[in-house]
Amino acid sequence: MAPFKITFSCSFEEFWRYNLYVTGKVFAGDECVEFISHSDKVAEVGAPRESLTNISRRKLPLAITTQDGDSLTLYIYIVAHTLPATNKISEAPAFECCVSVEHDGKMLHKRRYEVDQWSGDNIEIKVEAK
Repeated sequence: MAPFKITFSCSFEEFWRYNLYVTGKVFAGDECVEFISHSDKVAEVGAPRESLTNISRRKLPLAITTQDGDSLTLYIYIVAHTLPATNKISEAPAFECCVSVEHDGKMLHKRRYEVDQWSGDNIEIKVEAK
């Protein structure tokens, strides 16, 4: 058994408009050995854009290293707290973020996700080390 290394990255310039929550469980066999909980809350949902102009960019990529385990269930919530500058959907296209999960030097999961600027996203990842 070895720890999992979880990495979340996003280069979207306005990622400050989103709260980021990561939860999950690490298992050794059938036993849960760790509960993962990370919260990066920038503002309350519905915060006016004008009040957030001085928010500094968060430090990404986010990296989480877990305890030793052989399987992982992970949930990532990207929650919009402030709307885009425009009301035209065509002017606020989806943006990309990337999530990777490594275990004992092996990449078990690496994927880019398209995130809607209006609704954010919920990502579920389940991996097993073999």
